[in-house]
Amino acid sequence: MLPNLDKLALVPTCGFLGNAQWPEEEECSICSFPLAAPTQNVEYVWPFSGEGTGFTVVACIQGHAFHKGCLRAMVRISGDNRCPDCRKPMFAEVLKDVGRTDPEQVERERRQDESEEEEESEEEEESEEEEESEEARLQGNREWYLEYQEEFAAREESEEERLQRNREEREEEEREEREEREYNDLLAQRRAQLEDMGYRRHEPGPQHPWDTLVMWSFRVKGHIQDQSSIQLHMSDHFFNYMRRSYYNHAIFHEWSKWLLITMDLQSISPSDQGLLGEPMRYTKVRCKLFLTYPGDVSEFVSWFRRGILVLGYADAMHECLGITTAKPVGELITEVGSIQVEGTELQASRIQNDPLVMTAAEYQAWPEWAFAGPTGRPPFTSQAFWDAMPPSADDDPDSPEDSDDDGEPPARRARLSRQSQRDSRAMDDAEAVR
Repeated sequence: MLPNLDKLALVPTCGFLGNAQWPEEEECSICSFPLAAPTQNVEYVWPFSGEGTGFTVVACIQGHAFHKGCLRAMVRISGDNRCPDCRKPMFAEVLKDVGRTDPEQVERERRQDESEEEEESEEEEESEEEEESEEARLQGNREWYLEYQEEFAAREESEEERLQRNREEREEEEREEREEREYNDLLAQRRAQLEDMGYRRHEPGPQHPWDTLVMWSFRVKGHIQDQSSIQLHMSDHFFNYMRRSYYNHAIFHEWSKWLLITMDLQSISPSDQGLLGEPMRYTKVRCKLFLTYPGDVSEFVSWFRRGILVLGYADAMHECLGITTAKPVGELITEVGSIQVEGTELQASRIQNDPLVMTAAEYQAWPEWAFAGPTGRPPFTSQAFWDAMPPSADDDPDSPEDSDDDGEPPARRARLSRQSQRDSRAMDDAEAVR
């Protein structure tokens, strides 16, 4: 409907009217507020109010008028270029005017676009992070599975190695037990042979109240657990070796009954590591030989000491006792004294007690003890033994004052004479027993 023509002035075609030219009762059909004043709908406010072109506009040839902001909002929302009231085409100038872009709106749209882009970027980053996290989780699972497979394979290999090691250990134990049985059977056969020949075993130790104690001590690496068996083997070995090696052996019918062997399991810390080092375990062995005649004591001590000097201590103990890698304690051999003298046993317990001083490396290089049995080496009385013995003033064949017409040293001739006499006496004793 057209406004009252009495109150309107003439306007150019397109119908742009000035502000306050509309009656109070005329309303905008879009916002329902009077056309005489700007719309009170904040969503439809005209953004170009500062240009001075008014806030109302006639949109079509039918003269339908609207608030510019309302028509602009309607066109932007619906996208329709026809008049909202009559559906006739709107003027091109009106469409151009209401269709202008608002700088603030552009800024708002730009900020909104940026905000949407940022949100999309954040969503993409979050999605990428989730994908990376999922990939990392899957990679971790794959690595764990590979490690588990390797560990499982290693366990299987380790189990196979353990079983193989156990088999080898069992075979080694069976071999050692078999060798020990064979050696024990051999010793039993030898004892039976000796018993058939008239020899009987006695408890080791002094056989007469006037016997003289001779003692030597040594250490071997490791703890000897089956001491009674090893003591028996050592005694039998000493008996057999002395019968075939000692030049005055006939005076003793059975050497093993005169020899008392004791063993003491000991441990000590390495000298270079103190209490923090791993304990060094060893066995201290005391050999107590009880001889009856004083002359026999001095001859045996001299013979035994010189044999140690020639062969070396470990080899000498191997030869006469069958035990390997022995290290001496204190003097090589000591004549303690007659057991008739009070305090002889106490004196024996106090001597040859030198402490073991050894580094961890030296202990590591020290081989474990073993009972090796006979070696087949020439005895002390063989020509090789006498050739290796260092010369002395009493036995020097080149000394003119110590040699007689046949060139035999007096000391050696006297020793051989004593040996011959004792051999004869032993043969008489044996004949008397028969």
